[in-house]
Amino acid sequence: LFERTPFGREERDQAERRLHELLAEVDATSGPLKAATLFRIAATRYLDTHDHKRSIGRDAYAIEAWDALIGTVPVTHIHQCVIDDGIRARRAAGMRTGTIRREIATIRQVLTCCARDWRDERNRPLLIAVPSLRCPDFEDQAAPHILPPEAQRRLIQALPAHLAAMALFA
Repeated sequence: LFERTPFGREERDQAERRLHELLAEVDATSGPLKAATLFRIAATRYLDTHDHKRSIGRDAYAIEAWDALIGTVPVTHIHQCVIDDGIRARRAAGMRTGTIRREIATIRQVLTCCARDWRDERNRPLLIAVPSLRCPDFEDQAAPHILPPEAQRRLIQALPAHLAAMALFA
């Protein structure tokens, strides 16, 4: 910072006060985007800009499911504790680990776009860094379903030759 002031050597206190005012102005105008950028707005933008994805329907489902939990939270305030509350709510709704992980991956992708791709009106990223979002393993995978021999034979006969060879190997 540089500013010429009318203060002389004797008025050092006034000059320091002015310096602190200038520093406060710089702090107020720098840093990440305003906290008013809600996750809902970022998620809508994500869906609009990634509509070419094959899995966009799955992403929209995940965003809709989490909207009631974090839709009104600013992107700068999303972190593991906020997600933990959502995980507990989704778990109470009967969701399994794999589903919750895919949904958190979608949330992480929205936040990654905020940090890397999207800028505010002053060309600053919407988010300084993407938070590390983790999902615990509830060990609730379904048991594998083994086909009876007759069903296996029908499946192999119905498959094209290149797929039948892979299915037999697996």
